[in-house]
Amino acid sequence: MPKTRIARTIDKLRTRELPTPVEVKRTFIGGGIGCGCSGCGEVIGGSERAYYCRVGDVVLPFHVVCHETWIRWRPANGSPLVGEASLES
Repeated sequence: MPKTRIARTIDKLRTRELPTPVEVKRTFIGGGIGCGCSGCGEVIGGSERAYYCRVGDVVLPFHVVCHETWIRWRPANGSPLVGEASLES
C-alpha cells in the first residue's frame, strides 16, 4: 500500500530532509504550478491550492495537507523543534 502525503512528509521531517518551520521567512498561498511538493514529493496540480514558504533564498512548495503536517509536526520525544524555545521566551 502506498504511503499517504502525510506519511511521506513525516518521513522527510524525521530524516531532516525538510527544514524546521521556524526557519520560514514568509509564506504565500496560491494555485499549484505543476512543481513537486517539498513534503510528499507529488506534483502540485494546477487545480490544487498550495503553500509557498521562503526559507532563506529557497521557496518550498507544499500541498495544503503537507504544509499543515509540516507546521504541526513534533518529534516523538515531544522536544521542541530547533529554534522554537526562543519563540516562547
